[in-house]
Amino acid sequence: MKDIKYRNHKTYFRPKLSFEEITSMEIPESLKKLHDISFKVNFDLYYSGARIFGSKGHKMLVVDHSRGGSMNDRPYIYVIDEKGKIIWDYPITKNAHDGWQLPNGNFLLVYDSKVEEISPDKKVVFKYVLPGKYVTACQRLPDGNTLIGYNPDCVLLEVTKEGKVVKKIDLSKYVKKGKRSMRLARKLENGNYLVAHNKDKSVREYSSEGELLKTFKLRGDPYACVRLKNGNTLISLGSKRGIVELDKDGKIRDFAMNDRCAG
Repeated sequence: MKDIKYRNHKTYFRPKLSFEEITSMEIPESLKKLHDISFKVNFDLYYSGARIFGSKGHKMLVVDHSRGGSMNDRPYIYVIDEKGKIIWDYPITKNAHDGWQLPNGNFLLVYDSKVEEISPDKKVVFKYVLPGKYVTACQRLPDGNTLIGYNPDCVLLEVTKEGKVVKKIDLSKYVKKGKRSMRLARKLENGNYLVAHNKDKSVREYSSEGELLKTFKLRGDPYACVRLKNGNTLISLGSKRGIVELDKDGKIRDFAMNDRCAG
């Protein structure tokens, strides 16, 4: 595998494992829970730490957050099969953060100031745009609405398929506004919200009405967070290139750090 230049960093990383070795690795069940439907990773984490996400026989939805240069000098969102071949791609403008493959086969994607649902033949079937905002999170909810998180305001929205806002949660009273105020956010089965606050180095749980319930303070800057069935919280740390599992009291139960990269 050739060197991959990080557009967001000043260094180069050369994975010491081949893609075949990465995708054939067995990984803990808890790490698989990070990927609700298909395997998806941030581009920056893919080349520096994909080995902890790889699983034989699975495809990966890669959300490319680079500033151009990955494919034809522009960022892409794409699907890689178990052999490392790109089998689907979608060109974007910039700042991709979140992505899902939905049960209907479509892709729900966040990039720049918008959320889009894209069919496999690349038709836009849903779009919600927040001009001038930095959208970082999306999630299709059981009622068909879409959860959207955006900066610098640090706000969560629930939007119908017609584009009507049915709920707005302002989290800026708990964390400082800014471009990195929030990364990924998820609505839990109990109706609460779990949010990764990147700049604040914390993951916080809020009630369905936006009241702060719990705070996990971290030594790294969190990017994604998932509540596991056992009640623990799984968190990926961006700059640390690691994953930590915390119990309900915030005690570390498991930790995986990428230690096979040169940089």
